[in-house]
Amino acid sequence: MPQGYGLVPRRRQGLSVGDRVLDKLDRQTSRELREVEGQTVIRVAEVRADAVVQAAKMREIDYLTTAAMTGQAMLHRWRDEICGGDPMLHDALKVFIDIAVMSKADALQDGIANLRHR
Repeated sequence: MPQGYGLVPRRRQGLSVGDRVLDKLDRQTSRELREVEGQTVIRVAEVRADAVVQAAKMREIDYLTTAAMTGQAMLHRWRDEICGGDPMLHDALKVFIDIAVMSKADALQDGIANLRHR
């Protein structure tokens, strides 16, 4: 925290007897406030760490989805290239495209499920 803005009060110099009793209470209060301040820093760090992990999970989901979509688009292009306009061959190769779509969907779903548990 910036200087002078912490939860712990500053110590005072040149105290009278009555002020020393108050200073003792101030030291106890200061200790308790330092403990609260330390716990707060830890809680903030835990929240920040959770956010970093969630952001990494989202990037990985994007990566998995992009890989699946790119692969699928390439399969369609290859099928069209191989068929050369032959509708019979186009239909015959469709079964492989369908299998690939289902398999990639399963793999994507498994990947996302694995990320949820980490």
